[in-house]
Amino acid sequence: MLWKRKKHPNDPETRDDNPSDDSICIDPVIIPIEDCLDLHAFDPREIRDLLIEYLDQATLHQYGIVRIIHGKGRGVLRRITESVCRQHPEVLRWEPAGEDNGGWGATIVYLQPVRNGINGGGIT
Repeated sequence: MLWKRKKHPNDPETRDDNPSDDSICIDPVIIPIEDCLDLHAFDPREIRDLLIEYLDQATLHQYGIVRIIHGKGRGVLRRITESVCRQHPEVLRWEPAGEDNGGWGATIVYLQPVRNGINGGGIT
């Protein structure tokens, strides 16, 4: 999956020579589809589209359960995550993660099974 990450001044992968605008994203990077997605590395303005694409790809890869890490903060990313889950056709249900999986700083999403996916998997 291709997506843009936020620039971070201490990260050699995302740092560039233009310190004037930290909100500018670097070129798209390949994000492997895994059973967990940490939203902290992405521009908040792109989270909704990123989540839709991620849930589409996770379904194709036959991840029945995925974890979205949105952090605790003010709850903005959590509300975006819940909104996408509410509208996404492949989402069966979602719930806050247990304490061993991030507590209320993460959401566990249950996805529809797909017959002809690419890989199997998912968090336990």
